[in-house]
Amino acid sequence: MKNTFYLLIALFIFSCNNPASEGKINDDNLVVDSSVIDIENDQNSNGNNDTVHVIDDYFNDPIVKSYTSNSDTLVVSENCVIFLWPDSIEVEEMKAKYPDGYAEILDDMIYYASDAAIALDTEGIKNFFCDKSTIQFKGDKKDIFIKRKKTNGNMILFKFGEKPVIMNAIDFEIEFCRNFFAATITDSIK
Repeated sequence: MKNTFYLLIALFIFSCNNPASEGKINDDNLVVDSSVIDIENDQNSNGNNDTVHVIDDYFNDPIVKSYTSNSDTLVVSENCVIFLWPDSIEVEEMKAKYPDGYAEILDDMIYYASDAAIALDTEGIKNFFCDKSTIQFKGDKKDIFIKRKKTNGNMILFKFGEKPVIMNAIDFEIEFCRNFFAATITDSIK
């Protein structure tokens, strides 16, 4: 976990100083309403129900369509907690919108998520950090897709067979997570 924490700090430092992403600021993407797509109800034009329609203009570029369809999606098929992390473009947006305060915002994000991750590790609850655009939660009957940038919250609890629970790391309570995953932990011990 320590290596992951140090890697995340290094990535933030690199992304904050990366001139290649300057000029790509879009304040509209910083805070958007929550968006969960239920694959069963989201039909594409062919009637197939195995495609997620991503609204972000970046994904409409033909050059990146095939690459991003696999590489920019985190597929989750186990009980765990996912911490949502800003990508380098979002860090640059934050830097432009809050030039004097973005470092403190990032520091708070790291602090609360790290505290929660350490507590989850102590309880034996798997947890991951994610800056991918889309998160696919595998289900026994259907998959659920969440667009990270459009989620109101920065922490997702997922129990296989149930809908993910979205919350904020600042509101983290280990007792809530213990209760949420209690049946899973008990079943795995048997």
